[in-house]
Amino acid sequence: NAFLRVASTQTLTMNGVTNFSGVTGEVNVGGGGFSGTIDFVGNITGDAGSQVIATNDATAIVRGVANTFTASTVGAESDGVFECRSTTCFGDNANNIYSGNGIVELRTSATYSNDWETSAPAAGDSWLYAYASITISGNGTVNDGIGISQQTDGESLQFTGDITNTGGISVFGSSTSAEVHFDGAVSGADGFSFGGATTYMSGSHTYDGTNTVNSDAIVVVDTPSGLGSTAGITNILSGSSVRFDFASDTTVDEPLQIAGSGIAGEGALVLIDEN
Repeated sequence: NAFLRVASTQTLTMNGVTNFSGVTGEVNVGGGGFSGTIDFVGNITGDAGSQVIATNDATAIVRGVANTFTASTVGAESDGVFECRSTTCFGDNANNIYSGNGIVELRTSATYSNDWETSAPAAGDSWLYAYASITISGNGTVNDGIGISQQTDGESLQFTGDITNTGGISVFGSSTSAEVHFDGAVSGADGFSFGGATTYMSGSHTYDGTNTVNSDAIVVVDTPSGLGSTAGITNILSGSSVRFDFASDTTVDEPLQIAGSGIAGEGALVLIDEN
């Protein structure tokens, strides 16, 4: 294993190329009481073993424009923070984006073809934040609950790959002008909690879990199965709205439980008429 550690409140800046060679285990930024920051300004290359992870409150920033390193997973765990400030921050496209009760921040507009995953179920929160318009085209595996948030008004976070959801997904945004899109097929036993953002449920979803649409959230449904299978229900709480946007006459079989009159009185259920 390789341990890269910087004292709390301090930053180590790596301006040149960082090349990992002979790492048969993993690369950890932080741990052992060291919660400072390593800023990889230069490119990261080589074989980093099984993971490149920010851990235990430490921060890893990756800025290099041509990172090529290999690792099974790249991201954060145990309250670490991984800041992606490059279109190649995750190295090789075969590396998985990972959050295991840590924070992954996407700060550069790009399409990332990497698959993504959370840890096995554990105490704590896993997070994926976007601060620019981002597309993740790889497939996702949600074993532990994860919070997904678009942090910038007017920007979108789009998932076009398929997602297996057995841990629960919570969606947030800086406001309803921040968008989160689930365009691939979501399957699995768990559902969604929606808050703050405008979320588009556009895939052919088969997940069985319950959905909760919280106050100030908007959910746009444009496929008959956008809210998952009929095994779960969708709770639309006071101050939230679900908008149906279909190209033709459509039947939605999802059981609904409704409270209130929607956002600004627009209605808890809204049928968008584009004619």
